[in-house]
Formats: sequence, structure tokens, C-alpha cells
Amino acid sequence: MVLVGSGHVAYGVGIEHQAKQWFDGKISTLIPVPVQDSDEKPVANVKASYANFVWGIPYERDSLYPSLGFSTSETNGVRTIIAIDKESVAAQSGFKEGDEVTGLDGVAVPDRETWNRLMAGKNWGDTAVVTVKRGGAEIKISAELRRTVKEKK
Repeated sequence: MVLVGSGHVAYGVGIEHQAKQWFDGKISTLIPVPVQDSDEKPVANVKASYANFVWGIPYERDSLYPSLGFSTSETNGVRTIIAIDKESVAAQSGFKEGDEVTGLDGVAVPDRETWNRLMAGKNWGDTAVVTVKRGGAEIKISAELRRTVKEKK
């Protein structure tokens, strides 16, 4: 058994496709799929070719682990914010696209692995102090890791 993200096995491509070159045995895939959309309406169907088996899971409004809500791109050791979710902690805290992320809670973050390790120690309710370079200046942004609540219509 190998546990990997669904993108590595969906539709029989990726790992399953590669493994068939060296393995003659049966390969089956199981992928969790949401049974509700973001408006809590039932998901009607899943394409039959998606996986051998699917496992229905409820929609998760807030993730178990906190996130600031921005995406970065890394080029030559520089992590630059390229997108910010509109209703995220990052948007509420004042992060901007183009900010270069250099530290978290006083620790340098030269790569994604360091960032992920430091964020893994955070819980909802904690505060993260992120150091960024913006327009040549280094600034610290304090972000309270709070779940956002989407109001029901």
C-alpha cells in the first residue's frame, strides 16, 4: 500500500501508470471525494474513470491545520507571494502579492520545507509573525490564525 495525493493516481496516470512497467500484480486506487460542495449541496456524481474506488467525505469548510491563505513561487531561493485568497488570514493581515517571504516567528525560511515545518507547529488561535521584503524594505506582519466563517445564505 502506498499513500499519496490523489493527483498522483487519478484517472490511472502518474504512479499507477509508472508502476505497471515493473509490477505485474493488481493495482487499485482509492481516492476520497467530497459528497458536498462549498454550499453544502450534494455532489451528484464522480467520473467512473477517476479511480477504482471512491470514498465519500463531507465538505471541509475550515482545514484542521491553520493556513495563512497565500500561494508562493520560489525562484533562486526567493519565495514570492503570487496569490492571496480573498477571505483569508493573509488578506485580512495585509499581505500583498509580490511580497518576498523571508521569515516566520524570527526564523529564516529559505525553502518551502522550513516554512511547512514551522507552520506545522501552529494551531488555530496562534499568531504568526511573518517577515517579508516589500519594495526593498523588510517588514513584519502579525497574522492571527483565525478560522473564517462563511455566512449561510
